[in-house]
Amino acid sequence: MNLDSDGEPGGRFGGGSGDFASVNRFSHEADVHPLAEVSRQINRMHMVIARQVEPPPDGDVEAHLAYWSAVLGISRAEVSKYMDIGFMMSRFPRLAEVCEERGILPLAHLAMLGRHTRPIADAALARVEEDLLGVVTPVGDGEVLRGVRSLAMRVQRIIDEHAPEARPRDVEVEGSGADMRLAGEVADVIEQADRAGVSDAEAQEVREAAFDYFGDRATVRESFSVDDRDAVGATVITAVLERDHAVEVVAIVDAVARELKVGRTQAFLAALRGGCDVQVNLDLRRVLAPDGSGEPADTPVWLAGAGWLSPLAKESWMRRVSTLRVLGDSEVEGYAPSPPQRAFVQARDGVCSFPGCDVPAEKCDIDHIVEFETEGGEGAGENPGKTSTDNLHCLCRKHHNLKTAGIARVVRRDDGVEEWTFLSKDEGPFAETDKAHTGHGRYTFESQTVKKSQALAEYNRKLRELKEELARLVEKARLAAGKATQEGGGSSEDADDPPF
Repeated sequence: MNLDSDGEPGGRFGGGSGDFASVNRFSHEADVHPLAEVSRQINRMHMVIARQVEPPPDGDVEAHLAYWSAVLGISRAEVSKYMDIGFMMSRFPRLAEVCEERGILPLAHLAMLGRHTRPIADAALARVEEDLLGVVTPVGDGEVLRGVRSLAMRVQRIIDEHAPEARPRDVEVEGSGADMRLAGEVADVIEQADRAGVSDAEAQEVREAAFDYFGDRATVRESFSVDDRDAVGATVITAVLERDHAVEVVAIVDAVARELKVGRTQAFLAALRGGCDVQVNLDLRRVLAPDGSGEPADTPVWLAGAGWLSPLAKESWMRRVSTLRVLGDSEVEGYAPSPPQRAFVQARDGVCSFPGCDVPAEKCDIDHIVEFETEGGEGAGENPGKTSTDNLHCLCRKHHNLKTAGIARVVRRDDGVEEWTFLSKDEGPFAETDKAHTGHGRYTFESQTVKKSQALAEYNRKLRELKEELARLVEKARLAAGKATQEGGGSSEDADDPPF
């Protein structure tokens, strides 16, 4: 991007003349109001920052975030947006040139483009860029720029066409409604297939594909906040919960309300104060193993949110167990562990597996001890990492990053004991760098991008398989319904009607 002597953006389109006059313009480009030009200048400045903040592929992400957060006086999350935008600009030079010269896209639009294009493989860049240029080119003069969500849906279709493995997740484009609609579609198809007489085995394949897709989806980020700034002394308490957790909370409050014959507010306070007895179910996790005599060993018990229970508390809780669910070692295809595997590994480990770390297992990542290798991927050899419970363990994010960066290495012995080794200050990916902030538990932008791309490719594979199973079951149900209609003497017109 060119800067004039005053440090202001300039160039072919900067002054509203030259080549710019020959193309269609968005409404905020054609508007003669002086604030319209101020807005475009701000958009250009965002791209100036992104150019500077773009991380080197082998650079330390943590160091980069810390440095620019301090320099710019913004949060690490905002710096991360600029990093993605800068990376996008280097990979899509024609798109970057148009946006820099014309200043047409605000920060939110640029951040969306940076986030969604980051996982795209190099081989698809040219095709994707050609279509993205159409996204930022108005059809007619004076067209209003689309909102971020609307534009994101167009970007999603473009990426899906040219790089389907990098298709942005629906949850990031349309919100949770996309998953709700898909879940409803699965239920409807299975119900109609059952009516049409399709075998339960056929429907079960769709159920399993749906469970595989929805079972390890990114969930709602729960939060709890307190705002006591109200002038009249009121306090607003806000809790953002996953749907199943919210159902549990509401069920408890309503049970107390019915028991005490009070409203939900009073019932909520009574439940917190222990003013009413209600029945709730909590998960206790315990490893079942035989002792020397073959009898069940007295293994410790883990309570989510509380950690390992003392011997006295353990006996008290175990006497209250009403339902048992037995989980064992297992292996699944693909990168993402299944929900039963997650529960098993969390119950087995209890806390982060790094020596001396006591972060609870439910707050940890589920990490592959031997790194997972995609089929045909670089490094796949005699001992590729599998998604099996004996190759999975719990690691908090800090120590997960340390292992990913190669600063620490771990080997799991046959008896389940993990042996950790650590690199000296002269070893590892950051040993011979002049960056001031590199070191413990860091990772590179390139390795982070690879991880994100792998996870997204796995998600899209599951989504594709689910939709293929749905289409297959729909066809089965149609054929079954048509056959039943013909055997029953129905009209040919009826036979042509699909069951749903």
